[in-house]
Amino acid sequence: MALNDLTTLANTAAWLNISSATPNSILQRLISATSQQALEYMNRSSFLSQTYTDTYNGNGGSTMILRHWPVTSITQVVVDNAIIPAAPLNSPTAQPTYYNGTAGWRLELWDGTLPGKPGKLEIPGYCFRKGLNNVTITYTAGYLKTETDLMPPSPYQVTLAQPLGSWIGDNGVVYGSTGSATPGAALTHISSGTPTLGQYSYTAGTYLFSAADNAAGNSAAISYSFCPFSVEQAILDWINNIYARRQRPGLKSKGLVSQESMSFDLSGVPQYVAEALMNYTNVGAQ
Repeated sequence: MALNDLTTLANTAAWLNISSATPNSILQRLISATSQQALEYMNRSSFLSQTYTDTYNGNGGSTMILRHWPVTSITQVVVDNAIIPAAPLNSPTAQPTYYNGTAGWRLELWDGTLPGKPGKLEIPGYCFRKGLNNVTITYTAGYLKTETDLMPPSPYQVTLAQPLGSWIGDNGVVYGSTGSATPGAALTHISSGTPTLGQYSYTAGTYLFSAADNAAGNSAAISYSFCPFSVEQAILDWINNIYARRQRPGLKSKGLVSQESMSFDLSGVPQYVAEALMNYTNVGAQ
């Protein structure tokens, strides 16, 4: 997969019902181009879970809408070179979502439901002082899922359940609570070869581990980025439309001998695709 693709080569080939005789390069280019068009339409740069460091103009208020969502963590909030602390937690496990009378930043993090919503960062007791590029916020955003305590069976391979959407990127693997390895210790990704103890490789939603980790009974927690199924299906339908159009470039309609006629949708973003992407479109961010 190319970076920021919203579906996989295997899923596309299956949906188009085409054989391996079609060059992968043609389908891959179509996937990447359509994914890019969809992201541009939604005013988004990516669905991958990643860290962003964004600079904003201070608005004089105490609220800021973050550019990328859903937000899964905040690393740092800086206004005029001063670090704003997190609001004290109401409990040892709570997020700083509610203001308890002490100044600091707070944000309601993504709860895992789809499509999610833009992150509204608040700093009660402070303000985003008016200025040009005087606010810097470092945070993690994107569609992230973690499946925990997975036990690699022989041949030491795990296929993710992917309950919310299709795998589009790896976000790391750590040891789980079972086995002799230290829980939470990170495994090392290798791009080729057979994994040894403490290593893993992957192909889309399938992860491969070492025989040594399997023998030790070591479980794993796999974090990955995904594309929600509704968005991926819109991408697949759009690709199908474009792929069929190769045989009739520029043809708007066609008359048949039986006096029937056919017309074709040549719009930039088909209506059925636009409707599916609507809930994931980024609006209102600075």
